[in-house]
Amino acid sequence: MSLTDVAWAAGFFDGEGHIGLERRNDRRGQIYLRLTTTQKTPEALRRLQKLFGGRVFYDHHVWRHRIERCHARRMLEALMPFLAVKRGRAEEVLSIVPAKGPCA
Repeated sequence: MSLTDVAWAAGFFDGEGHIGLERRNDRRGQIYLRLTTTQKTPEALRRLQKLFGGRVFYDHHVWRHRIERCHARRMLEALMPFLAVKRGRAEEVLSIVPAKGPCA
């Protein structure tokens, strides 16, 4: 992945993305990271998917790219140097969600 790709992804995510913390729906109730980006058309979302993984799907009249857990953490860490609007939230979330071993 090129630096240009990462810078593009950061700018796109900074404007169109959402950084969320989700709680597992079980007895342990662990918190995990979820990144979601929404668009009217899927092309830019598929580019994000190609760069970082995750899935692209159609939901309630819009297209979404969603990536979770360690994959989301890896994406957010890559984007961090280029984030402007979402930098504070990204730092906050990365400090809350512990880094666990490599993604499978």
